[in-house]
Amino acid sequence: MLESVINKWKNHNLRDLDYINFNFEANCHFEPMYLKLPSNDCPEGIINPKYDESKEEEMRSDYYNNSYNNILETLKFLNLTPDENCVVYSNNIICLKPILDNCNVELIDEYISKFECKFDTLIKIIEYTTIPEIYHKYEPEASFPTCKDMDMMDFYFFPRLNMIYYIYDQRGGILVSLDSKSKSELINIFKNVHDNYRNLLNPYWFNNMKTNLYKNELNI
Repeated sequence: MLESVINKWKNHNLRDLDYINFNFEANCHFEPMYLKLPSNDCPEGIINPKYDESKEEEMRSDYYNNSYNNILETLKFLNLTPDENCVVYSNNIICLKPILDNCNVELIDEYISKFECKFDTLIKIIEYTTIPEIYHKYEPEASFPTCKDMDMMDFYFFPRLNMIYYIYDQRGGILVSLDSKSKSELINIFKNVHDNYRNLLNPYWFNNMKTNLYKNELNI
C-alpha cells in the first residue's frame, strides 16, 4: 500500500485517496514579490503589483510564521507524543542533512530517500523547511525563502496511525489514511476541523475531500 502511495505522491495524485487538504496560509500577512514563482515554464515569474519592498521582511516573517503555527495546530489533531516514531520520505535528502542527527538514511530509488526519527525531531524538520529565518541560519546563501519553495518534497508516515502527512509548502498539506481504521480516524478529524477550525480546511478541495471520505453517505 505504501509503495503505491509513494508513487501517487511523486505524481501529485494523493487526492485520489481518502484525504484532508489543510490550509495553512493567511494572505493578509503577506503580499509576495511573485504571484507565480519563476519556473521552467515561466522563467521570469509573475510580479505582484501590490508588492512593497520596504515591508518585505516584516510581511514575510508574519506570513511564514503564521503558516508554521497552523501546521502545528493540524498536528495536534493526531495526538502524537514527542517520542512517537515517524518515517520521513524526501526527494532531496541533501537539503535536510544540516539538521539530521544520527539518522540512518535509506535510498528507496534514484530520487527518494527515507529515514526514521522521533516526533520531536520531525517538528525541527518542519520548522527548518517552512520558516525562512531558520532555513537561512543553515543556508545563508540560499536564493529562495525555504527549501520547499524550490521543489523540495517530503512526507511523513506515522506507523501507529497508519497515516501519511504531505506538507507541500507554507500554503497547505494533505493528510491521508491508508486503511479502514485510519480512515475512520480521518473522518473524526475532518468533522472536528469542519466544526471548530474551518479556516484550516482548503476551500478549493472541500467538496472533493468530503466526497472521498463519505462517498455521499452523509451531509456535512
